[in-house]
Amino acid sequence: MTKHRTAALAITFALGTLGLSCSSNDSGTTDAATDAANETTAAPTTTAAPAVDLPDVVVTYSVLASVVSELVAGVADVVTIIPDGQDPHEFEPSAKDLETINNAVFVVANGLEFEEGLETPLERLHDDGGPVFFVGEHITVREMSEA
Repeated sequence: MTKHRTAALAITFALGTLGLSCSSNDSGTTDAATDAANETTAAPTTTAAPAVDLPDVVVTYSVLASVVSELVAGVADVVTIIPDGQDPHEFEPSAKDLETINNAVFVVANGLEFEEGLETPLERLHDDGGPVFFVGEHITVREMSEA
């Protein structure tokens, strides 16, 4: 089941990326036929579109949440665990935070001992086959002396 959830989220990320790459660069000009087709004489309706229950992608802190939000815009809700202004090194998750992480479709974390208070629950979830993506495992980390 977790393979299916991970595959579904990978597809979601791909669709989100595709959606961003296909965004319109329209100059805003239209022809007369299009303008006429867009005009209506009927009174506007008040029926709202049904709410869509999007899956939750949980992200550990706001910087990653900003990036992930752009990638999954419209296909998933992004939930940030560590509040803005909170030191990620000192953050300790509540029981509700842990429940949110365990119920997520996908979890994105920095890793690299950045979210120290989340390290154990995230690694436990990952080791149990949970959908956790540690960004630090997919980048080349430079030591400060290399900068």
